[in-house]
Amino acid sequence: MSYAILTHSFPDLLGILPGVGRVEASSVIGYSPDEQVVRWMEISSTGEYHDHRGQWKGGAIEFEPLEYSISGKKATEYLSIGFPSTGKLTLRSVTETGEGKSILECAGTRLKSRSK
Repeated sequence: MSYAILTHSFPDLLGILPGVGRVEASSVIGYSPDEQVVRWMEISSTGEYHDHRGQWKGGAIEFEPLEYSISGKKATEYLSIGFPSTGKLTLRSVTETGEGKSILECAGTRLKSRSK
């Protein structure tokens, strides 16, 4: 049986990739105790589907390198998510292709709930 540690659609994950154009993506993160892995599953407007598999290591999740193709070109993505303190998150994605390397680094802070 699998349990989700966080399930959330992120429609605001969007950007512009060189040679590809505008990209929007939705993700879900979950934990499978049977496999003892964290899964980050994502689908984007380019038709890409990523299924990252990772392990908790201290205050971070280190994912296995993911090989895939985008616009017919081979790529490898190295993904890690960190939790440096309560309510804080960091994300680092390094994608290597035959044309070079792109690095995405993000940091976020949990917003307080708005009371009604």
